Amino acid sequence: MPKKPANNLTLTQNPHETLAHHVPWFTFGRRETFEELTQKWREQKSRLPYLTSAPRFRFFVSVSTPADFSQGVRLAEEFQGQSYSHWEVWFLVAKKARDLSHRINPLQDKRFRLVPEDDENGLKHAWHGVDYVGRLNLGTTFSPVGLFFLAETAGESPSAPLLYWNAVSVSADGKELRQRVKRPQFSPYALEHGNYLGDDWVVSSGQLDRSSSKTLFWKSTPFLQSFAKECREWKLLPAVLSYHRQPLLAPEGPTAEKAPAAESDSPLTVIVCFKDKAEWTARAVMDFERGAGYLDVNFLLIDNGSQKKERDHLERALGFLSKKIRTVEFAKPFNFAAMHNWAIREHVKTENIFLLNNDVFWGAGSVKEILAALEGDDVATVGIPLRYPSGKYQHLGFKASLDNPPHQIRVAPIQQPSPLASWSREVFANTFAACFIKRSLFLKWGGLSEIDLANGFGDVAFCLEAGRQGYRNLFYATAWATHLESGSRGRKYEYWEEASLLRKFPEALRKMEAEDFCLEDFSGMDWWAPLMGSVKESMRRRGGQWDALRETLKSLVGRRSPEKLTP
Repeated sequence: MPKKPANNLTLTQNPHETLAHHVPWFTFGRRETFEELTQKWREQKSRLPYLTSAPRFRFFVSVSTPADFSQGVRLAEEFQGQSYSHWEVWFLVAKKARDLSHRINPLQDKRFRLVPEDDENGLKHAWHGVDYVGRLNLGTTFSPVGLFFLAETAGESPSAPLLYWNAVSVSADGKELRQRVKRPQFSPYALEHGNYLGDDWVVSSGQLDRSSSKTLFWKSTPFLQSFAKECREWKLLPAVLSYHRQPLLAPEGPTAEKAPAAESDSPLTVIVCFKDKAEWTARAVMDFERGAGYLDVNFLLIDNGSQKKERDHLERALGFLSKKIRTVEFAKPFNFAAMHNWAIREHVKTENIFLLNNDVFWGAGSVKEILAALEGDDVATVGIPLRYPSGKYQHLGFKASLDNPPHQIRVAPIQQPSPLASWSREVFANTFAACFIKRSLFLKWGGLSEIDLANGFGDVAFCLEAGRQGYRNLFYATAWATHLESGSRGRKYEYWEEASLLRKFPEALRKMEAEDFCLEDFSGMDWWAPLMGSVKESMRRRGGQWDALRETLKSLVGRRSPEKLTP
């Protein structure tokens, strides 16, 4: 590698000399070697003439202190290593940092521009002359193959005014991967409870010029919240394109300002189905009544064949709430779907409904704020976290995974309390063990399926249908309840119901399996998969255990010492 001059920068038009030292790349779903990244970079350079369009990108980067210029130079080097060359970077320089602006001058690349951040005239039409504009943080490293993916997606989805992508958090020195974020489809609700988009997005300049929120462009979260009211077509790239030297999201909670909850005085009907177990049912009702405060709440209790002594015990325990409680009998064999369809159709008149299992006990959270979220025009359901009595999470939304063999998609609750999974956000589905729904939508879509999804996965099917109809399922993480999972009816795995779910929603479940909202922590075990893969590949190519081990060690040394590699 050529030696850099002391007072200048030697920049290159490929990622070999400037980018290999910064991060362990993870663009395509696993750790890539330096050779793999180089190969992808070269492939993209050769395929540039085949892009359907060549959009021009402009990124804005704030430089607030003199110390920021070293990171600005690093970011500039990374952009000059992009395989796609139609880009510009504008550095917005604060007053106290302008005396060191000459640090950027040696780059001598017209695609870089220094602009005083208080230059209103210069920034008034900052998005003119380009197709997309975006914001970047100085702590962000952009993949050298990232802009090609953005250009390709822009050509394939010209109607999507905003593009965003997955990201990774790395250590302060950029040497170790810490967390990988797989983002869901965009939700305005998520912006109000945690800005998971961060600075990783670009917006169409044409759409921005027509938007009334363009004056907020320089404030990421307020701009996106305002922009979301005007346009809902947001495109997610599943590839990992950004690497952040600071943690993307802190475990203690979101950094974005939370929008104030709207006032809601709408009455609420709580539906509780029970058979015997009077103590649990009474506790479920009383705990929710206490959590609802002064809201207008009434309870519909559905008796599915309880013994007389259990029914009498329940009436005595809830006597002080008799004016708020109505009890009806469902004199048929247990069928969760049929029971709720009948009750909502015949015995509920309010728009807002809370479905509550009698083995779920409200713990904490503002019911009033949840009802305010439910009133959104595009909201179908709002769920809450459920915990075991020990305090461990039982439900943080649903995840889907591919069972191989027999290639059956399995749906199960998220139970790992990662910093992101336990946040308020949009989810694919909520459990009806404790879920707020709208009566009008429930009846509009025919309720729950009473035959093929009678007792299992009917809630998932309802939520997936809501997504197919253009509605959202929200997860309100600041509330929670205790769930004695399967305590009422016992544990029974509904295999045929799950198979029916896959037949009904194959596309949604594939998307759910690929893009579910999660945050993954990297550990030492993350090396075992590539290690064993290298051993098997070496044995296949060369034969013999010692040759395989020698080749594997060489590849691992190469991963850890990219500066020794040559194109």
